[in-house]
Parts: sequence; C-alpha cells; structure tokens
Amino acid sequence: MAAPCIDYLAERGIGPVERRIRLGGKLTAPGMRPASVELCLVPDGVWLVAAEGRFLGKHYDVCAGEVRYETGRLRDRLIVADTVLTVPPARAGAVRTCIALGRVRHWARAPSLPDTALAPDRYVAALSEPAQALVLSLAARGGPLIGAVRIGASREIESRLGPRTREHTYFVLTAEQAHVARLSELGDLSVEALDPALLRVDVSASGAALRHGETEYPIAPRQAAIVSELVELSIMTRAERLFETARRLRLLSPTRHRVGALVDHAIRSGHPLAALAALVIDLETNPSNTARAESVRAAFEHAPVDAATVDELFRRWSFAADAGRRAARELRALGAGPPSLWVHRAARARAAGLDDPVFDAELAEHELESGDPE
Repeated sequence: MAAPCIDYLAERGIGPVERRIRLGGKLTAPGMRPASVELCLVPDGVWLVAAEGRFLGKHYDVCAGEVRYETGRLRDRLIVADTVLTVPPARAGAVRTCIALGRVRHWARAPSLPDTALAPDRYVAALSEPAQALVLSLAARGGPLIGAVRIGASREIESRLGPRTREHTYFVLTAEQAHVARLSELGDLSVEALDPALLRVDVSASGAALRHGETEYPIAPRQAAIVSELVELSIMTRAERLFETARRLRLLSPTRHRVGALVDHAIRSGHPLAALAALVIDLETNPSNTARAESVRAAFEHAPVDAATVDELFRRWSFAADAGRRAARELRALGAGPPSLWVHRAARARAAGLDDPVFDAELAEHELESGDPE
C-alpha cells in the first residue's frame, strides 16, 4: 500500500514521487486530523504534503513560493500557512538538496530533464545533484554537453524562499552555446548565454578571471588551463567542437567514457573524419568490430579528405597502428579506393619504428593494386 502522500498527489496528477523526507510537526485541513508532513520530490518540482488518504490532505508548491525556509542554530525550519515545521538536523542537507533539485527541475520542465548522472572527467567537474540537473537541462536544450566547471568563490544571496544562502557560479559549454549559470543551495538560479567571440581568460599576479566583454567572472588560478581550453572549444563550429572535445578527452582525461558518444554526435553533425575515427576506436577495443566500415566508405565519397588529412588524424589522435591496419583492410575489401590506401599509410606511419615485414608487404601490395606506389 502506497504512503498517503503518494496516493494524495497521484489523485491530483502530481508525481510520481521519487523522494520523501519526513519533517517535524503536523498540518491539518477541514475534516482531517493533524497529519505528518513530508517533503516530496517529483519529476517537475517539489511539494510539501500532509495527507490522510487519497482524497483528504493538504499540499503546498515549494517552487511557487508557498513555503518559506528558515535556518536556525539548532535546526532549520519550513514555514507554511503560519505553521512551523522542523527539519531533522541529520536531514538538513538532504532537505536543501531536495528543494534545490525540485526547483531546478521546475525551471527545466521544457525540455524534460534527462535522467542521467554526470561522471567527472577533464571538462566536467564533480557537481552537486542540483548542479548536475541544471547542467543537463542546458545540454538538453543545446547539447550534448562539452564541459561544466564551478568557477570562483561562492557568494551569499537572499533566497526567494527567505533566508540568506550560498550561491555558486558555473561555466557551462554545450555543442551549441556557452553559459554562465548561478545556482544557490536552495535552488535559486539564473542563466546567461555568452558570445564565444567575447570570451577570454586572463591570468595575472593578482588572480585569474574569465572575461565576457567587460564582465569579469573570477576563477581560481588552478582552473585557468581548463577554462581556457573550454574557451578555445567554444569558438569552433558544432561538429569541430564535438570532435575536438572527444580527441582531448581521449588523450588527456583520466576517464574516456564520453569519447564514443561525442564522436557519434560529430558524425551526425557532419564532421568529415568522425566516421573513420569511430571505426578505428572500435577496432582498438574490439579487433573484430568492423560494423562501421561501410559508413566510412560512404563518408569518404562525399568528404573533402586527402592523404595528409588522414595522416594528421592518426597522428593527432594517437591511434594504434594495428587498429588502423585493420581499418585499411576492411576499407580495401569494400573498394574504398585511395582513401583505404591513405588509412593504410597512416597506420604504418604510426608504427614507423617497428620492424614488421608482413605490414610492409601488405602496404606494398595495396600500393601496387592502387597504382600509387611511393
């Protein structure tokens, strides 16, 4: 049997309830005995609910400002309809997170918020749950996500819910747009779109800052390198931004979990080399995974690619020679013509210091077959 608050909200088309936190105190309504109060997180907001059953209860929309939050020396309080509800000290952090997350979700209702956790990497910092929700909502509008880092020191602001609270600032870059977003510990938020042409990072003896025209956002000196890289990425076209982010994550990040997805997005955005990169990456992981070979052959028919471009791709991505060799074999078997030879030569160049007579013989045969011996 579901909890009364869950049934009560469901009857009103609110839910499903994903998280509930019991508060101290009770609320009543006409015909209802005093009932315990729960803070309920739902996909598009957060509600304060006291219910006796499906049809009898009282609910307040935290996102609409129907509830006030007060911080206290011993315990925090929620105030609604002149009733004071206490927050258990051990749950104060969870309550604030629930409120902030619900308010971010309410702000992000269109488009719906992806139910995805953000794992940290070179360009994505470890973020709080509400900050992740905010970043993912921006990515849903102009994604996929390139990077998101918290910048500068927090500051104190007046929350719409009542108390003074801490606000943090984030630099967020998606495939389409750069943003500065501000988010408080109670979910007060603002988002400003940035013009990449006006972005730069300044570092001096007095500190570091991300500048957008005349506006300055202080950053920690240790963040300057990463923020500078994100600024570099921001001025690229969508396809190049996706592809270059994937390359840098592959080579420089301690984790590579986003590389494949970013390359796939680059393919859909029309990057001429992304299909080949995806094939080689697949072959590095699984030597028998040649499923992408036909799409690479088709891409070469329309892409403005030459031998030097392919060689540069292998060099800049540090592709494994053996994976490139397998890719060349597959493309050759599919009749890819000169591009298959370019891949073969680029792969051999990656193993320039390796004495491999079989590799050399295969390449020589391929060159003769193509009528293009070096």
